[in-house]
Amino acid sequence: MNPNVRILLVEDVDTDAELTEREVRKSIPAYTMRRVETREAFLAALANDPPDIIISDYLLPTFDGMTALKLAREHAPLTPVIIVTGAINEDTAVECMKSGAVDYVIKEHLKRLGPAILSGLEQKQQRIARMKAEDDLRKSEERYRRFFDNDLSAVYLSTPAGDLLACNPAMVRIMGYGSAEELLQTKSDRLYRSTGERDVFLADLRTKRILQNRETELVRKDGSVISVIENVVGIFEDGRLVEFMGYMFDITERKAAEEKLRTSLREKEALLREVHHRVKNNLQVISSLLHMQSTYAADDATRSALKESEDRVRAMGLVHGILYQTNNFGAIDFGAYVRSMLTVLLQSFGRQEISTSVDSGSIELPMDMAVPCGLILNELVTNSLKHAFPDDRKGTLEIVLRRCDDKMIELSVRDDGVGFPAEKDFQTAQSMGLLIVQSLAQQLGGTLSMESGTGTKFVVRFPPE
Repeated sequence: MNPNVRILLVEDVDTDAELTEREVRKSIPAYTMRRVETREAFLAALANDPPDIIISDYLLPTFDGMTALKLAREHAPLTPVIIVTGAINEDTAVECMKSGAVDYVIKEHLKRLGPAILSGLEQKQQRIARMKAEDDLRKSEERYRRFFDNDLSAVYLSTPAGDLLACNPAMVRIMGYGSAEELLQTKSDRLYRSTGERDVFLADLRTKRILQNRETELVRKDGSVISVIENVVGIFEDGRLVEFMGYMFDITERKAAEEKLRTSLREKEALLREVHHRVKNNLQVISSLLHMQSTYAADDATRSALKESEDRVRAMGLVHGILYQTNNFGAIDFGAYVRSMLTVLLQSFGRQEISTSVDSGSIELPMDMAVPCGLILNELVTNSLKHAFPDDRKGTLEIVLRRCDDKMIELSVRDDGVGFPAEKDFQTAQSMGLLIVQSLAQQLGGTLSMESGTGTKFVVRFPPE
């Protein structure tokens, strides 16, 4: 309550005014009272110094309590009015209360005035609080309605029986109806393409209570089918599903675009597979020609050079052969590539007695790295098979491809053969194989190093990109 209650008293008799103020003083510790006797003074007081409560005599010479009550309802509708009278019958009391007075007090029982004032002020605070709550509710409903109507996603409220209770304009537009009223008259189970799908949907909703990113197909008014994705929240009472609200997005165009993209991707994969197949075949032709030419070579040096060229072409063709057989055209499983190459080279040199070990983890290399790495591997393995194991000596070849802690990729080829000649520097060696390895290592942005002791180990390190 206001610490200083402003009271407007409508009274023309001084003694009655004094008695009234005495009773006020008993219940209201802090107040200010203004007294008026005429209509004009009453209206001026309402306009210039709005009171917290009005106490009015029922009958004055030129004014009366009922008129004061009527004017108060017009100019200060929240201000409580108490009617005070010397004598009042039941009909007059009913008229006062119907007209809006919060109470009436007979002058013979003026001691009721204090409690009546406190009750009137309390009713005023309750009315103010109720009006504020109603205003807040109205604003909240307006905000919800604006959100509901302007939401780009389709929003609806439905019962398990299939009755649509509400829908927003986006829902009407997506489903192809002319108005919300028309759509609301349609049973929601008629909107599903599959007759049994709604039963499955309701069963899932009763179990999970919330369904997220649920994809389904709906039938529009014109019979066309659209794909939608929706989120649904169930509303339960005593564990029973009574209503549910859904938020729906039309993804028909997106699915069509995805299907178009998948079709295009399949076409490109088929084209790439065909390209790799043709490149592999062409390289096989070149390899065969080199092999045929080597059979006509007049000396061993020429035959050896042609055979090495044949192996190099075969190494490149092996990459395209593996890519032709895989679904991943972006990278190649280098471990599988190494094992295939070793099989071919061991057969080519007739050295199946050489044991091999391959450790490549799960590293995959893109094609622009796989081809030079394959050629490097071909040269280093060929070098070991030719020089590390003379006189049909048995031995082991170990090939490792790994990612180092510094993110570099390391390819190493180690044999336990006779070792690299101590008097030679591999970096200045003029053999075609080592020159090719050094050139390809530089092409990869990497380095070539060698360790010699018990056998020979060549290491190529290069960045992953």
